[in-house]
Amino acid sequence: MRKNIKNYTSEIPVNRLINKIQELLASKKADKIMIDYVAGEPIGIAFLISTPRGLMPIRLPARIEGVARVMYGANLDQLRDTQIAQVKRTAWRNIHDWIDAQMALIETEMVKLEEVFLPYMVVDENQTFFERFESGKLKLNSGENNAHN
Repeated sequence: MRKNIKNYTSEIPVNRLINKIQELLASKKADKIMIDYVAGEPIGIAFLISTPRGLMPIRLPARIEGVARVMYGANLDQLRDTQIAQVKRTAWRNIHDWIDAQMALIETEMVKLEEVFLPYMVVDENQTFFERFESGKLKLNSGENNAHN
C-alpha cells in the first residue's frame, strides 16, 4: 500500500464522514444536500449553493475505484473487505478536507465559490461541467485563432 496518500489511515467511518460533510456544507449555507447511492453505497454528494447568479447545483463524486488503484495498485474487486473499507474512508475523508479547504479560501476572498466548484457544477443532462468538457460536448477556444489578431 502506498503510504504517501492523504488520509490513508483514516479511521472515521464513512457514514460519519458524510455527516461531517453535510454539516460543513450546511454551515456554509448550502441547500438541499443529497447523497448519491448505487447499490446502497454512497458514490457522491450533491447540493445547491447560492451565488450572485442564483442557485448553483454541484455534484462531487467519490471515485472509490481510483483511490483503490492508487492505494493498493488493484481494482476494488481484487481487494479484501478491510482494504475496501479503508479505501472508502480515505476517499470520503479527502472529500471532506477538500471542501473544508475550499470554503476557507472562499471565506478569505482568495477565490469565488464559482471558481472552485465550477468543474462540479451540473450543467445539463445531469452532467457536470467537467464531464461535459471531457466528453467533447463542450469546446473551449484555445486562443490560437486570436493570437495573431
